Amino acid sequence: MTRVALVVTFVLGFSGAASAETVVLLPATAAPNTNVPRTVLDDVQQGIRNHLRSEGDATVESAACTDLECAAQAATEASAVGAVQAVVWPGGNGEVVVVFVQADGTRFRGSARLSEGPAAAAGHAMLNVARRRSLGVGPWLLIQGEPVGARYAVDGESRGVIPDRIQMTAGQHRIEVTADGYRPQTVVATVGSEPGDEAVVEVVLDAWGDNGNPVDESPSALIPILAGVAGAGVAAVGVYRLLVGVDCDGSGMDAECERPIVVVDILYIGLGLAIAAGGIVYWLLAREEPPPRTSEVPWVIHF
Repeated sequence: MTRVALVVTFVLGFSGAASAETVVLLPATAAPNTNVPRTVLDDVQQGIRNHLRSEGDATVESAACTDLECAAQAATEASAVGAVQAVVWPGGNGEVVVVFVQADGTRFRGSARLSEGPAAAAGHAMLNVARRRSLGVGPWLLIQGEPVGARYAVDGESRGVIPDRIQMTAGQHRIEVTADGYRPQTVVATVGSEPGDEAVVEVVLDAWGDNGNPVDESPSALIPILAGVAGAGVAAVGVYRLLVGVDCDGSGMDAECERPIVVVDILYIGLGLAIAAGGIVYWLLAREEPPPRTSEVPWVIHF
């Protein structure tokens, strides 16, 4: 029994060591045209180290290679599975973007909000990288939103329910999302061409009405009606002043006083017509169906 236990322990220990990987760690850097404190970059770097160590991976610091252009070569020279570098985007919506470059040049990207803290965000981004590496080479399409479990189709082909992440060819794709009791929605997403690119689509469906009809979102006719009444009233004052006139001293009508057309009368008429026309234009524009929302995935970055 003792010998069996020793053999099992040895095999498990050997397999764990064999699964460990060596990763070249490139220096963390700030995004182009931004300033990030050195302490933040150091914390991000430490967060990546902590994650790799927790996975049992060894790290090799790179002094010669400082950017992703030479990452694959650095990994090959170090007999490593790949190289990793973090790029920090500061600001209120700041992100830590981690790019993992395999020795064959394939890139995988993960990101996390900087508000989590530099080290924690770096670890979270590394988890996203690991998840994408486990899925394989992309590019990817991530579709999420509400209600959870809504069905979706890509280019007319049913693919599953949300949330979901699937491999997708580069280019534009038409995504239709449907669910019982909700208004269908169509979104056009642009998927990048890099293996590690991921297009993210966020869809929130609107609920149908209790009577089985869509919830009436048409604009109220009250606004153009009030605008028309107000405009007509203002214009009427201008017409009255223009045609009937007032006395020259303001005390009553005076047939012998000929008052010339004044700018105030014209302004009354013009203002009234403008108010009425504005109400009509608002009503017409508000009734137009909005075009399908397009997700251009602005944060897909090609490193």
